[in-house]
Amino acid sequence: MARHGGTPSGEGGTVLDAVLDALAERIAEKLDARHPVQSAAPAPAQLPAAEWLTCAQAAARLGVKPKTLEQWRSEGCGPKWSRLGKRSVRYSVQDVDAFARRGRP
Repeated sequence: MARHGGTPSGEGGTVLDAVLDALAERIAEKLDARHPVQSAAPAPAQLPAAEWLTCAQAAARLGVKPKTLEQWRSEGCGPKWSRLGKRSVRYSVQDVDAFARRGRP
């Protein structure tokens, strides 16, 4: 059997196989560290659409600019949020209201 460029793999594989496996593992660890799960809030698909707010809607409800919410998200100190797809962020009405009652950071 040939792997990684046609080099035959013996009983334990080749040195190249070991290097590639170690590299893949390090990359996966770094990606996991850079992109941890951000929210314990349920995914938007689990609740009716009326219970979820866009960034602009949540910002208006809190009386701040959308950029302020983005900053809070990056600092981990704003209301809980969920990602819908790759780019779309949503806030649950309940989490935004709870955050407003607790006070801002």
